[in-house]
Order: sequence, then structure tokens, then C-alpha cells
Amino acid sequence: MSGEFDQDVATATKNLCLGGSAVEGIDVSYWQGSINWSAVAGDGIDFAIARASVGTTYVDSTFSSNWSGMANAGLIRGAYHYFYGYLDGTAQANHFLAQVGSIGDGDLPLAVDIEYRSDQYSSLSGNDAQDIANLLSLLQTLEAATGRTPMIYTNVATWNELGNPSGFERYPMWAAAWSSCSLQPAQLPDLKVWQYSASGSVSGISGNVDTNLFNGTLAELQAFASDGGSPPPPSSGNMLIREGAGYALNGYSPYNGRELTVWATSSSDPDQRWDLLAPGSFGGNAGWMIRRRGSNYCVNAPSLYDYAPVSLWSCSGGDADQQYDRIDYGSSVLYRRRGSNYCLNGHELSNYGQVTLWPCNTGDIEQRWVIQ
Repeated sequence: MSGEFDQDVATATKNLCLGGSAVEGIDVSYWQGSINWSAVAGDGIDFAIARASVGTTYVDSTFSSNWSGMANAGLIRGAYHYFYGYLDGTAQANHFLAQVGSIGDGDLPLAVDIEYRSDQYSSLSGNDAQDIANLLSLLQTLEAATGRTPMIYTNVATWNELGNPSGFERYPMWAAAWSSCSLQPAQLPDLKVWQYSASGSVSGISGNVDTNLFNGTLAELQAFASDGGSPPPPSSGNMLIREGAGYALNGYSPYNGRELTVWATSSSDPDQRWDLLAPGSFGGNAGWMIRRRGSNYCVNAPSLYDYAPVSLWSCSGGDADQQYDRIDYGSSVLYRRRGSNYCLNGHELSNYGQVTLWPCNTGDIEQRWVIQ
């Protein structure tokens, strides 16, 4: 990739920007030439993403060898496509897919590279409406073909040049930022990968290479690659129905910060299906986690006070805001935010009725949920 970014941040700043565990990776294209992938893997690199295509006709000449080489070296691998806003999005997606073939268990979701430049190689055409429409059709076509939610590679300046469009909140972000911790625009809240340098040095590669960090632990990276952010299909899973009411916990249009509601119970509605993850079953989680089936978003309660809103957030087994104690009460259960005395509360019985926190009380029917 070749964006117009600044110089490297210091190692100390890298750790401060993400504020937690991180895993080292790289991204490559034909600019890196022939790569010794075994040497790369031996230099502490756990994942790599290779350019496959550009626009609707160009194929990166090194992609095929990189794609197989990454796998043979035991790296978690991914592929990206360079986007042009003036070209049809569906045609770009099909061109990209033709190079990659299929992605499997252990591969990262496909990524789309969007860069604003001052030359003819800019992703942006200057027509925001056209660029946004083609980007959406590209992403949607990739998701339909792979069953996984693609990543968006970009930076704050590019997204601003595009008009800071909304509607992309659920797409994982691969952020490019070489000189500051301003990693992502508000419209792309789900930070998965940070490209922190364009001048890294890694064994097995002659010259500079882009270096990246996955935002999480190695186990979380492996989980992200194993399902690409898309756990089992929503046709199964449990429903959580507010006791004494025909309304179920509803996680429509999942993205970070999406507030939870209830909705009229419907067994065919995928928004009402949940994976109930027992302690120790997801990244070392200490309490129960409630994951919206067909996504990688979990019920999240960061603020502990009466009527505090409850939302969805990218699932992390180490995030205390997503951990719950399950209290059995007859045929129902209460979900108490671990480390507090606040329980999930469904007091508004109407479509879009808000789900909040309230001091736990087994006698309060608004806090009791029937699992189906």
C-alpha cells in the first residue's frame, strides 16, 4: 500500500495507542518482491495480508505465490483489493474474488483498501455519491460470496475526504496511521488492525515493509480468522424472551455502540438469535457472554447506573463489560453484569423498547428472561 502518511511512531506510542494486547503482522504487494515466508514467520510475525488486485483488471503478480507461501509458513493470511471509486463495485468484487478463489477457516476476512491521494492513483473520484455506492456494492458482494464481513483499510484523512459517510459501522477497520494515535473516524468504530509503519524491517523481505498490529490477543486473532467475524448462521441459537411478554432481546444491525432493544417475538427473526457463551468458552471469559448470532458482537454494559443503556460491542473474552453472572429463577434467568449488582432489564414493552440496567431483584419480572 502507498498512502500519503507520515513517519513511524515509536514503539512506546504503539502500545499506548491500542491500550492492550496486540499481535504483530505485515502487509505486502509486488513491491516487496520474492519473500521467504518461513523466515518471516520465524521473525515473530503471526499474520500477513497480501494485495491481490486493483480495480477491475489489474492482478498483483506476486499474489499467487504470497497466498500459498503464507499458508505454508503457518501464518494467518489475508488478501486485499485496491478500490477505485469510479469503477463498478460489483465488477471490482468479482475481479478480487477471481484472484483469491475461496477463503477458509484460518483466513482473515477479505479487505478493501481505500486511499485518498493527490495523483491519478487515488481511490476517490471526487464524486462522493458514486464512490460510496460503488464501495457499498463491492463490500456487499464480497460478503455475499464469502459469508464474512470484509474489512475496510483507510485512514482518517481519506474518510474525511469522502464526506465521513455513515452506514459502514459494522465493517471491521484496518487503520493506517503512522504518526499519531488518531487511528479511526467515528463512522468506523470496530478497530481490528492498525498499520503503524511503512518502513518496517522483517527477516525474509528485502527492503521496507508495512508493519501492523492486530488489536487483541493471538487467541482473539485466531478467533477472528476462524470465523471472519461471522459465527454460525442465525437460523439456530437461543432466544431471550422477556418473561410475561411477547418481546425478545433484539440485536438488529449489529455494530459497536448499537443500543439493545426488545422486539415482538419471532422465531424466524435472526436479530433475536443469540449464542450463550459459558464461562471459559470464549477467549478465557470469566462470566457468561451473550453474542448476537451471525455476528461477532456481544451484549455490553460499560456504565453501571440505574437505566444505563446496554449496547453491542465487538466480542472480547477479556472485556469485563461483556461478562455476566447467570441467576436461575424458576424457568427464567437473570443476567447480572459481573462485578456489579445490575441486571439486564426489559421494562419498555414495545418494538424498539430500550434494554437497560437496573439493580438486580429476582422478584422484578422486567429482569427475568426465558431462554428458548
